[in-house]
Amino acid sequence: MNTQPNKPVLTYALGQIDVVPGRPDSNSARIIKEAIAAAARGVQVIVFPEMCVSGYLLGDKFNSASFADDIAVYNQRIVDALAGYDIVVIFGTFAIDRTKVNENGRYRMYNVAIVAHKGEVIQNDAGLPYAIKSLLPNYRIFDDARYFTCLRKLAMEMEVSLKDVLKPFSVTIDGVLYKLGVMLCEDMWDIDYSQKPAEILASNGAETIINLSASNWSWRKNAKRHQVVKDLVAKIGLPFIYVNNVGSQNNGKNFVPFDGSSTVYSAEGNIVCLCEMYADQVQSFTLTADAPTVQQPASDDVAEMFAAIKADTLGFLRTAYPKHRQKVIIGLSGGMDSMLSAAFFTHLLGPENVVVVNLPYQDYNSAETKSIAQKGVSNLGLKLRVVPIDDMVSAYCQTNNIKEGTPQHKTAQASMRYQVLAAIASQEGGLIISNGNKTDTHRRLAGLLCSVGGLCQRGSVPIG
Repeated sequence: MNTQPNKPVLTYALGQIDVVPGRPDSNSARIIKEAIAAAARGVQVIVFPEMCVSGYLLGDKFNSASFADDIAVYNQRIVDALAGYDIVVIFGTFAIDRTKVNENGRYRMYNVAIVAHKGEVIQNDAGLPYAIKSLLPNYRIFDDARYFTCLRKLAMEMEVSLKDVLKPFSVTIDGVLYKLGVMLCEDMWDIDYSQKPAEILASNGAETIINLSASNWSWRKNAKRHQVVKDLVAKIGLPFIYVNNVGSQNNGKNFVPFDGSSTVYSAEGNIVCLCEMYADQVQSFTLTADAPTVQQPASDDVAEMFAAIKADTLGFLRTAYPKHRQKVIIGLSGGMDSMLSAAFFTHLLGPENVVVVNLPYQDYNSAETKSIAQKGVSNLGLKLRVVPIDDMVSAYCQTNNIKEGTPQHKTAQASMRYQVLAAIASQEGGLIISNGNKTDTHRRLAGLLCSVGGLCQRGSVPIG
């Protein structure tokens, strides 16, 4: 590895953390805590993900002036809190410039990485106070160009080239000067862009490239990431540090999983440090010239898909309840759908947070399915509640003159099952899980729409 000749090697920490969108208070506290702990371990540079102060998929919350003001406060709080520690901290956030406007006429915002050391914000070699994202994605879940101005446009306004402003950060660590090339997420996916940020940073004297990302998981994307970076490193001949976040964020349409997989690549493109997928962890690594290559774990498409589903489901639950109150209610028939739900949520939350209820009605539920339900919950370590709905259905049908065997009679069964589950969910403080039956799902949706504020009746929120 041709890394920083004649200079002492640096010890980095990869801050692969679970970023909570819209919570700069908890995110900044976590950044400060981990940076202080890393400094105590002898780490010299700690790197956190893109938008780790604010969260990334926030939509029009970025246009809230009060939220932008809060972010500025927490950005400075991080810098001030680490003034007494000899560690360079690099963290992703957004910055505002009220002297300029975005193309939408609102105040100017940049997606940035701040580099701070001993209480001071370090400027890059072009005099900019932070690293500004050069390439803004505007596809699939990403809509950066709607809210942020990129470094390319800023350079055009300044009537200079991107190379004039995209420069490394010169930091002095233990009396030695290092030049760190800092960029953000899309800047490394430059194959479809005319500008090549990593190559520009390398030509401007960067000794190491550091990429802060909020990169979502998608099918076989991690393998593609590795190839993209290896191809990039082959061109620039520099070590490359990639730091991504974990967890799940809601873009208003979908819950989006972020898989972590933070990685350090040698100047030859070999993987020399690799964080676990979806693990909230801060991993230290000393970037030596002879660092051994790390063997990648075998890729398993099914396992990766399952991990993404778990991350997204936990993200959904986090939006509904704090972690200590996450509990689910499942109507268990003995069929495949409900048993799969019971197994999944037991795996996810533990048996103490899963309530399973069998709701038999006359001979519509056979002894065999009841037996299967009982055996399944026993295998999962759950306790099955049995609540017959015969009297409820009979009273409902008699009141509404509904004949047995009609479609309305079948709907009545689903309605009464929902009423029981809703009552239990309200008592337990949990969420009803939809197992896929369309009648039940529509009934739950009706309950959701009728409940005041949508979440007032806790039992009315389906996971479909």
